Amino acid sequence: MAMIRQKAATTITGLLVLISAISPSWCSRSQGRNVSVITTMTTTQTVYAATPGKSLSERHYHFAGYAGSAGDIITAAPGVLAIIPGNRWSNFIKAANDGYSYNLKNVLLTKRTPELPQCGDVFPPKTITQHGSLCIRLFWPLLYEVPGTTWELQILYGTPVPYDNDGPEGPNKPSYVHLEKWIWKLEANFDTLIGMVELFHYLPMGKSEVPLISNDNVYAELIRILNDAKNFYASGNPIAAGNLMADFEFLVSDYWIDKPPVNQKPTANTGIAGTECEPAACALMVHAAHIANKLGLWTPAK
Repeated sequence: MAMIRQKAATTITGLLVLISAISPSWCSRSQGRNVSVITTMTTTQTVYAATPGKSLSERHYHFAGYAGSAGDIITAAPGVLAIIPGNRWSNFIKAANDGYSYNLKNVLLTKRTPELPQCGDVFPPKTITQHGSLCIRLFWPLLYEVPGTTWELQILYGTPVPYDNDGPEGPNKPSYVHLEKWIWKLEANFDTLIGMVELFHYLPMGKSEVPLISNDNVYAELIRILNDAKNFYASGNPIAAGNLMADFEFLVSDYWIDKPPVNQKPTANTGIAGTECEPAACALMVHAAHIANKLGLWTPAK
């Protein structure tokens, strides 16, 4: 039993083993009350690598000399998964929001990156597990996350009296032990990919004084391709949209650079950064492939 209790303090799996091991004695003392773990599963919420953005002042507008300003520079912002737990994770515990007291047992966050058909060496499949209230990362930048990545938050807690998490009309019985599950999944679409291209044209490539997409003509062509593909798909022409998404990948591949340009000229040795720390080129290709496959642009739609 001491070994089981030690395991329970480290992983949520161990906690479930502990509950299973001692539940018969609980049942005998609780006169038939339910002591099984009742799970509350929320709807999977979608997050994105990029989101629409704008400047809050004309200081970030294009400068047009005597013609004044010429429109907002900032049209996109990096996506972030930000988790606000509240006091003792009360924001994610249904009993707390229903006014019940509770005893927090364990918090577990599992991040899963899927296996990719391309750029798998840059974004390999992996699972990251964090547990314990003080060990959960609450702020996750998403710009270099790949579609299909998930974050699953599990919170195990107990209540001093039986708590019915779905009310008298629901199928669950009142219980002393509860497990909350919250899931976020990163997705992609034409608009988010356009936002990524915009961001990679803003953000610097290290200290090189040039952006991650350092060729302005390539940047403009990438934006044109994505807008045209989006319009073709919306008008019911998936073949044309699919061809354009292939052109997008070819263009990214042709202008992939693995080190900063030798100078700051707008066309000399410029392209799209594809370094270990700044894998912008691979990120664009992975998101483009995900969109094309999801919409059936490269394979017959089912």
